Amino acid sequence: MRKRLSVKVMGTATVVAAGTLGIASASPAAQHRLGNGPPAPARAPISSKLPANQPLIVVQLRRGKAVGLSGTALLPGAKRNKQKPSAVISALCSVNFTHTTASSNGKTTANWFGGIGCDQKMLLFGQAFLQQSATTIDATGPHYQEVDSSAASGRNGSVINAPNPSLYIRHETNVYFSPGTDTGTIAVYPAKGQVLNGASYCKVAQASGHGTGVFCDLYTNRF
Repeated sequence: MRKRLSVKVMGTATVVAAGTLGIASASPAAQHRLGNGPPAPARAPISSKLPANQPLIVVQLRRGKAVGLSGTALLPGAKRNKQKPSAVISALCSVNFTHTTASSNGKTTANWFGGIGCDQKMLLFGQAFLQQSATTIDATGPHYQEVDSSAASGRNGSVINAPNPSLYIRHETNVYFSPGTDTGTIAVYPAKGQVLNGASYCKVAQASGHGTGVFCDLYTNRF
């Protein structure tokens, strides 16, 4: 049975059949692999968490240039542009995680996913990982790259050879306007009720052939 991941965006539910994602919905010109975004050294969860229900990042683009920037997940020292983002959000996205674990015979089985849903079709690409530390990765989800309103990465049935491992999910995700759009506002929020670890961050990024968008490196608390 395929796990179904629900991501709520602006009061509507977007359901993704996790594990079925690919690049089939992207245009042929967009199907070159974009990877997982800017080089991002892997982190581990820290003792703090990000505020709930507040934007991780809001970036206002004008002709492909970031002219406004704010959010709770910006890196320390990130330049917040003097021009505040417009109150009109032209693309609203939310991110979430789901996970369950069960232990038996000295092993742990985990079902885990990281997802993103938007209120319109965007260029989405990224990947999720199940980890015990910044250097210990227990499982890798499928890479996704598509022009769609939602995407997810993760797996059902990942087996860890330990009875009670300390796990967390890392999700690298990227959001860009569809080709031909270079002006507007992209906002990324945690889904309602979602708690993100304080190691999470977002920043303005660029992808070859796709202009300027948003990159987020997101972490759950340990479970």
